[in-house]
Amino acid sequence: MIVLRDHTQKNIITIFLTPIVVSMTLIGVVYLVAILTGTGLDTYKFVKAGTKAWFHAGNEIGAILSICLPVILLYGIRSTKNVVHLVYWIPALLVIFSLVMLGTKVGYLAIIISLGLALFALVVSQLLTKQPNLKPSLLIISVLLAGVLLSTPYTPAFSNTETHIRIIDEITGEVEEPMPEAPEVVIDEDAGVLKRYSNRVINILLSSRQIFLKNTHEMFVEAPLIQKLFGMGYAGIYPERPKLVEMDFLDLFYSYGIIGSIVYMLPIFYAFVLLFKNVRHHLEKLLLVEFLLVFSSLFLGFGIAFIAGHVLFAPAVSIYLAVLGSVGTVLLLPGEAP
Repeated sequence: MIVLRDHTQKNIITIFLTPIVVSMTLIGVVYLVAILTGTGLDTYKFVKAGTKAWFHAGNEIGAILSICLPVILLYGIRSTKNVVHLVYWIPALLVIFSLVMLGTKVGYLAIIISLGLALFALVVSQLLTKQPNLKPSLLIISVLLAGVLLSTPYTPAFSNTETHIRIIDEITGEVEEPMPEAPEVVIDEDAGVLKRYSNRVINILLSSRQIFLKNTHEMFVEAPLIQKLFGMGYAGIYPERPKLVEMDFLDLFYSYGIIGSIVYMLPIFYAFVLLFKNVRHHLEKLLLVEFLLVFSSLFLGFGIAFIAGHVLFAPAVSIYLAVLGSVGTVLLLPGEAP
């Protein structure tokens, strides 16, 4: 780790994050071509809008783009010296465009959170360092954030949220006119579960995952002690077909049990201990734009894992989280800030 610090800390952003910028740009190009040619796959099966381009799993590609967006913005910030350097913002524009067209709430909220945190990081860095080369990025980020907010009513995510509200109202019997097509998940117990276990806000935020949580928790309660301690396996003791809760930390608990999930999480706990140990001695570094945006990616990654899933158990997603966690740890090692 000392060798890594001595030889790469100054260039850690470039060395580790350039491949991420390249891969996210390629994904954005694929999205653009798929939409222009009309060959993209629908994100949802029924009435909701959005496209996952040529990718198989919409949730996973959305999680990847969401986690990487803050560091894509960091690439634009580091590369921009004046307003004419707009070419360096093409990767960010492609990623934002892809997340908008995906149509998921996670993707849209990731855009707002990432741009908001980037704006905050730039303001803090500008106040502390008075760097003139941050002003063009501050203007660009402000324009991007304003553009996304103003276009919200026309985005697939907004349309899908309205559709989701309508589906919830139909299931719970609050509207009489049915949807023109069947909603994505409708089971006999949905109305009771939606009424007893959450309000409309929770339903929208969790995309009604509490239905799957209720079913899996009932399996866990009825499971023998050995399965409570070491887990019920993938998707629990399902009667017909497997169905995860789609909230990674809960799926982890039910699949591996009390002891199993603790053992599984030990490396992550250890990484957090080291991270916070370094944070205590380098609080001034956390106010720099590089650190704020890298840790924004980690925040988004674990937040998505908690609420929407498809992060910890998806190797294509978790590898980005692992790389960014390594970058954050190295950046906090003693040494000159990048």
